[in-house]
Order: sequence, then structure tokens, then C-alpha cells
Amino acid sequence: MSFIAIVLLGVVEGVVHGLVLKVLWGWFVVSLFHLPQLTIASAIGLTYVASMLRPVHEPNIEEKEWWDTFWDGITRLLGGPPVIFVLGWVVHLFL
Repeated sequence: MSFIAIVLLGVVEGVVHGLVLKVLWGWFVVSLFHLPQLTIASAIGLTYVASMLRPVHEPNIEEKEWWDTFWDGITRLLGGPPVIFVLGWVVHLFL
């Protein structure tokens, strides 16, 4: 159960980040640099590539329980992409 929940959370997190990247790419990169639109699949792929390139820092060395990892992922999912999307939307209003 724990492995499946964490894998599903990773998939959902990748899809949500990909959707936000696709919209922000369309708002800013397409109009500024005249590059083509991203598809959902390519945005999700870019999200996964970018996540592999950034380092992961875990402050606690001891082993975490699976639900702690799961809830950390939920808070990242609910905190990061919606905030980035709203900030991008506000900037987009001024373009």
C-alpha cells in the first residue's frame, strides 16, 4: 500500500507540475521567444527531467514512515504549483 501510494503521488505530482508548465510556457515562452507550444506529454517529461537535475535535500537522516513521505508530497503538490500558477497569471495580466 505504501509503495503504491507514493508512486501514485509521484505520477499525480508530475502531471500537475506538467500542466502548470504547459500553461506558463504558452503564456510566456511562446510569445517572447516564438517557440512552439508544449504538449501535455512533453511538459510532464520536462518536469521529470528538471526534477532529476535538482538536488534533493533531506534534513532528517533517520528513516521516515511512508505516510510522512506521502504527506510531504501532498503539501508540495498543494503548495507549489498553485502558487506558481497564480503568480504567473498575475504577471500574464500585465503583458
